[in-house]
Amino acid sequence: MGDLLRYQKIYRLPSPGSLPGTVRRGYESWPSPRAKTVWDDFLAGQNEILLNGGDEDVSIQVQLFSLFADDSQSRERRAGAGLCLRCYISPSILQACKDQASAFAGTANRQDTFQKLLSAVLDDDGLTLWLFDNEEYCLLNRSDKSQSEPYRFFGADVLSGYNYQSPGRKSLSNWAYYVTRYHERLKTVLSEVGFQRLSNWALMNRARSAQLKWLSQRSRHLVEVFQAVYRRDRLKQRERDGKSLRAKKCPDPTNFQLGEMLDQLRELDITIQSPKILLEELRQVAQELQEIDAWIRQGRPNAEPIELPDPETGLPTERRDIASTVVNEPEKLEYEDILQFIREQQLYALQYGIQQGIDDRLTEIRKSRRKAHASKLIPGLRLIYQEGLSQRAIQERLSFPNQPLVARVLALKELIHQVRFRTLEKLLDIILVRANEMGLTAIPPQPNYLSNLMEQLELLVDAEVFDEALQELQKPNKDRSFDSLYAVELRRFLQES
Repeated sequence: MGDLLRYQKIYRLPSPGSLPGTVRRGYESWPSPRAKTVWDDFLAGQNEILLNGGDEDVSIQVQLFSLFADDSQSRERRAGAGLCLRCYISPSILQACKDQASAFAGTANRQDTFQKLLSAVLDDDGLTLWLFDNEEYCLLNRSDKSQSEPYRFFGADVLSGYNYQSPGRKSLSNWAYYVTRYHERLKTVLSEVGFQRLSNWALMNRARSAQLKWLSQRSRHLVEVFQAVYRRDRLKQRERDGKSLRAKKCPDPTNFQLGEMLDQLRELDITIQSPKILLEELRQVAQELQEIDAWIRQGRPNAEPIELPDPETGLPTERRDIASTVVNEPEKLEYEDILQFIREQQLYALQYGIQQGIDDRLTEIRKSRRKAHASKLIPGLRLIYQEGLSQRAIQERLSFPNQPLVARVLALKELIHQVRFRTLEKLLDIILVRANEMGLTAIPPQPNYLSNLMEQLELLVDAEVFDEALQELQKPNKDRSFDSLYAVELRRFLQES
């Protein structure tokens, strides 16, 4: 059985009057009296769950999430269930902050960075009650009436995106960890302490020898070719406009620019199959530069240069003293081969994920009390992603009885998470078969190999597909332009359906 106390105590920032050691540590484990009262009441009516065997935590969480979302219950009871879930996710939020701060280990500002990370996301006091009313985040006041507040507790971002009904869902602990670790709040803190938030293309454009010496020769060539083409065109545009472009965001390279880069790379014996694959490789190099910048600013690069100038010729030469730690050529070729394979298969996996995700969503609706509106899902998605209509307009067009029902049937964020799960599932299956063919792993794979591979796939797919898809939904209707890869492929599917 899981640790049931985890539903009753919460990790939070030190409260006034905390012991000096707790203040220095930056957080405290606090038994929430309100959570304990809610938990005892919940447990009294749910004892049978704990006798069913299997994963008790999952059973408990499904019951708590169901209660949290049940608008037939009182708001205080629903918010109480949410409080128990907030207690449960707090250790994962804390761990994500610790892991992010570990990048600063050995530096003077490590503890200060850790404190800033905690302040950004460990903001739950374990007392305040809040819930989602018609998908709107609301705080409860003392008279038990929902009152919208401008400040949104971080736990709301974690719980609102978790699909507790999906059979293939990530555990709630892992979900909370990953949402925290890659959340915009932490990115903002990291940017303030050295992780700059320049765009990929600004990073590539400004890279100098101090950064380039930490890259592999292939990556250096990519940067040099990028700068030769992209920087030249930026300067020409500046001359045409007669003013500085420094304040303007660096746009994505055009297909024409990418084609010119491919030609120059071929002259360097670097063959990349398409502009799209080149674009993804450039983004990967930009991420490397982001990390290198941070380590240089802290005075502790994460690795030594792979190559140094030969004293006699002046040409870059692999360092013999660390050659044994550098990936050898066959392994490097295998890595590059499988990386290219992943990028080639990603679009196919996304198309599969969209089809399966919509099927999953239809199945859920047909099993719910909203089953009479299941046939409106695809038409509703068309009206949003093809015509850009608001939910109010969709209510009138498709004869929904009210606007909240439109949001519950379409569930746009939930659909993205369902498509993401199916996409990763398919991509993982494809890659494991390929890795087995290359002799990189057995079938079934070792747990550590599978876990590491899944983590890398999630980072790649989120960065290239789903982060942008979710950001599109956060914009007001008048400012939305569904241009993400997810939106483009969803429209293609809807047109063919």
